[in-house]
Amino acid sequence: MKKIFAAVVFMISALVLVACSNQQSLDGDYYKIYNGKENALVFKIEGDNSYYYPDGVESSATVDEKNHKINYTDKGVNFSLDYDYDSSGELTYSGPFGKDQVYKKGSEAYKRAIEKKD
Repeated sequence: MKKIFAAVVFMISALVLVACSNQQSLDGDYYKIYNGKENALVFKIEGDNSYYYPDGVESSATVDEKNHKINYTDKGVNFSLDYDYDSSGELTYSGPFGKDQVYKKGSEAYKRAIEKKD
């Protein structure tokens, strides 16, 4: 009986570890890509040390993965961007200034966007 219980606990632990390791990390550099060329760095996400580059100027940011929000302060004003992340590496975000999409460097979505010429 103890062996069966130990085997069941082991299998459940393995499933939990596999499920957690399959979560897609947002960490990375995200670029706008126009006409098949990397245009501008928009986000640098590194856990608690994240940055947003509106107009090319670095602003500290926090990423709230639970609520799909990126929060940052620009010139003393707090902003919040809603985002959706595609497992292929495309991040679509929207806020007070509209909606846009960026691509995680090295991801499948990034490679497809670089290959695409408008």
